[in-house]
Amino acid sequence: MTPYLVQARLAHAVSVGHVLGLGSNVTINILLIPSIGAVGASIASSVSYALTLAVMVLWLARAENRTIYDIMLVRWSDYPEVRAALRRALFRAQRDRDDV
Repeated sequence: MTPYLVQARLAHAVSVGHVLGLGSNVTINILLIPSIGAVGASIASSVSYALTLAVMVLWLARAENRTIYDIMLVRWSDYPEVRAALRRALFRAQRDRDDV
């Protein structure tokens, strides 16, 4: 998501999303870690990542004048590109493993 937003000249959306995520993470950590420890930290991280993603998706939807459904929906026409990206990632992972 970040590379697309930067390319679309929406880098400020990335910054806003991460600042809100950071703020929510710190706040929730302060509230939950004293009472439930590591579980509270994991909850805080999950909530902050979800908030960061939500801000970026909402900003992108608004900037592109599209619905969130249109942005998040995977269409049949997307599968060849996704398949090619997965193949490249698997090839790189295998190559990196073999180099070790």
